[in-house]
Amino acid sequence: MKKIVQLLTAMAAVVAVTPVMAQDHSDSLSINGLYQASPVAVPFLRMNQDIRSAGIGETGVALPGDNVTHYANPARMVQVQSKSAINVAYTPWMTNLAKNIALYSVSGYYKFSDEDVFTAGVRYFKQGRLQMTDDYGQSLGESSPYDMALDLSYARKITDELHIGASFRYINSRIISGSYDGYRNGSAVGADLGLYYQSKANVKGQSWHLGMALTNIGSKVKYGAAFNSYQLPTNLALGVAFKQKIEDDHELIFSTEFNKLLVAPANGKNSFGNTLQYNFGGEYTYNSMFSVRAGYSHESKTTGGLQFITTGIGLKYKVCRFDMAYLLPSGKGAGAMVNNTFKLGLGFILK
Repeated sequence: MKKIVQLLTAMAAVVAVTPVMAQDHSDSLSINGLYQASPVAVPFLRMNQDIRSAGIGETGVALPGDNVTHYANPARMVQVQSKSAINVAYTPWMTNLAKNIALYSVSGYYKFSDEDVFTAGVRYFKQGRLQMTDDYGQSLGESSPYDMALDLSYARKITDELHIGASFRYINSRIISGSYDGYRNGSAVGADLGLYYQSKANVKGQSWHLGMALTNIGSKVKYGAAFNSYQLPTNLALGVAFKQKIEDDHELIFSTEFNKLLVAPANGKNSFGNTLQYNFGGEYTYNSMFSVRAGYSHESKTTGGLQFITTGIGLKYKVCRFDMAYLLPSGKGAGAMVNNTFKLGLGFILK
């Protein structure tokens, strides 16, 4: 039984739930022989729950506009216009391969002044059901693995152009119900640091926006004394966005972003290019009420190999906001993981 538990914890730590797994002694992961993923715990922390930016090629770190969540870059939250709001988001995952796997999130903010914004949030990644057996194939029942993260964030306006922000996080990861051969739930603490710069709009209604965020810095996750420790998916994101106002009713945004996973690949070969992800996209908004979005995301094979096109829409009416994004796999690799993936978000302005 101990070997079974060790295998399960290693598989879950490398990547939450994936098709066709092959585990070796270095905890590397291959999917259909196409790539090896970096051995990190709780990779759901890299899943985007800002549904607006998910439709713009997953570009959130430098995105201008009223923000729903702090996850991409806590410093961006200074841009919010209302005093307080709450948002819920839902992302089903790998719907073509498994059932009951989804990421849920709830977040909210309160703006104490024009310079200070506090945000809190919870993310819950449900990973379906796991059938457990012993070394002889005898059933040991079912388990319902999950990962959860609780966040508290603060953003501060330094000048009209420069903002800073930080998030602090507690993480809990459960793979197996009960206790087996020294297994215990994994836990960790983490933090994000963010910077955001926005230029003043010129007479043509044009402005530039720059963002940088270092996310998921923290302790390692360990599932028991006999098991390996796994790093959090620490990531460095750099982004730039361009905003164009056209009269009073039309607005265009173009955004691009580069992400560098700061975790050594499983194969030990580390270079700048093989842990890089780049995203780009755009958004058109009419009368601050209706938005259409599109973009593209490309991830290196070492960090997951996902390549997909993003589309999305946004609707705002009085105190309500609805956002939807749809992902379409592009190219070969792990496309089945994002095939037919809808992301839904609903926000409410409280005051």
